[in-house]
Amino acid sequence: MKGSIAIRTTGLTRKYNEKTAVDHLGLTIHEGELFALLGVNGAGKTTTIRMLTCLTVPTEGTAEIFGHDVSRDLAPLTHKNIRKKGIPLRRMFFICIVLFYQYARVF
Repeated sequence: MKGSIAIRTTGLTRKYNEKTAVDHLGLTIHEGELFALLGVNGAGKTTTIRMLTCLTVPTEGTAEIFGHDVSRDLAPLTHKNIRKKGIPLRRMFFICIVLFYQYARVF
């Protein structure tokens, strides 16, 4: 029996100028499932993880971790207010990783 949806991406895209690193990724990972991102160099694995951990903002699409939108609910704690709140980049990275592991419940 599948648990609740842990991670869901819909149309997740990241472009760097003319280059598309992740192109409309759609995936659903349920709680308790083991999932691996496999692919050749440049396939977008790291970019996908960076978007899920708030380190890179998606160009298009959505990513949710246990129903929390990464860009809307989690990223405002780090990306949009980092300079206003004076949070060091190192701490921002730590906050994003902690939030990701908290919601994904990765062991």
